Amino acid sequence: MSNQIFGIGNKSVIIRLTALWALNESALGGILHLIRLPFSGIFVGGMAIVLIAMIAFFADKPYQSVLKALFLVMIIKLLISPHSPVTAYLAVAFQGFFGALLF
Repeated sequence: MSNQIFGIGNKSVIIRLTALWALNESALGGILHLIRLPFSGIFVGGMAIVLIAMIAFFADKPYQSVLKALFLVMIIKLLISPHSPVTAYLAVAFQGFFGALLF
């Protein structure tokens, strides 16, 4: 596979996907929780699964890259939306660990 996509290195792509995953978990999850939309976990979780798969696809070492991204997402989620319930953090951790094991 090529070392670049659209003129951007794989490391930069992984960083951007990690930031998008963190934004998805913090902002989108918070907004959907605020308006009490039913099945909001399906939307947020589905987007997270797609982003985890993309991180693993572009990484040279998928297991390590997904775990690093997971810890960054957990830290950013805690900083941006500390009001999130504990189950939200458990869901993110489950998605990240399961994604790392799959890839």
